[in-house]
Amino acid sequence: MKNQSRTVVLIAPCSMDRTDCFARNSRGGCMALTFTDFKEGKCPFYKTAAQEIQDRAAAVERLECLGRRDLIEKHRLKRDLARKGGNEHG
Repeated sequence: MKNQSRTVVLIAPCSMDRTDCFARNSRGGCMALTFTDFKEGKCPFYKTAAQEIQDRAAAVERLECLGRRDLIEKHRLKRDLARKGGNEHG
């Protein structure tokens, strides 16, 4: 009999009232962090979806300048950026 392993995905409840966070799922949980009980109620990981697209575009541009297309492909940065509605450079 084969021993089947299961992947358990932990989604922590978001402790912030921000509904515009890029990592917030439809049930109000955080898809990026497994611990969200922050002191002072401020998530150090918070950013809007628009900010996340800008950051991803800047990362793709920087990696292209460095000639690291291997990393762009490995992490599928361009495809994810296009899917999220950001502009591709190149």
